[in-house]
Amino acid sequence: MSEQPPVSRALRIYRRVVTVGLVLYWLMMMTATHVPDVPKEFDTGVGDKTEHKVAYCLFGLGLGVVWSAWRGPLRWPVAIGLLGIAALYGAIDENTQPFFGRDCDLYDWFADLQGGAVGVAISLVYDWIVRKSRLFDPRRSPVDPK
Repeated sequence: MSEQPPVSRALRIYRRVVTVGLVLYWLMMMTATHVPDVPKEFDTGVGDKTEHKVAYCLFGLGLGVVWSAWRGPLRWPVAIGLLGIAALYGAIDENTQPFFGRDCDLYDWFADLQGGAVGVAISLVYDWIVRKSRLFDPRRSPVDPK
């Protein structure tokens, strides 16, 4: 069994922040999609499918960032799995909405998939940038100019 390198303080804080952020976002998304009558004050005016795309884009991005923070480099097979998580949650979300007086719409789920795919793709790029910059490298001193 190989010994894990030490985890920097910055990485520990980062892990907590992104994990708590994703959990809170997921809970907010779960709640918002099951409110029967959305008050007009909360209407964004951009259209239902755009709202789905943006919401799942952020969700896919969050999944990728949290995976990367805890498990290491984000690779394509994992990214596809994360998209699968977003797709499964989107299907469950759409199929439970009728219990709360809302419509189950296949096209909403397609919009969820599109947004999730974009979010996971962005997280792949973000992961590459963070790793290239060695931002959370525990061997790097905070004052090391490298």
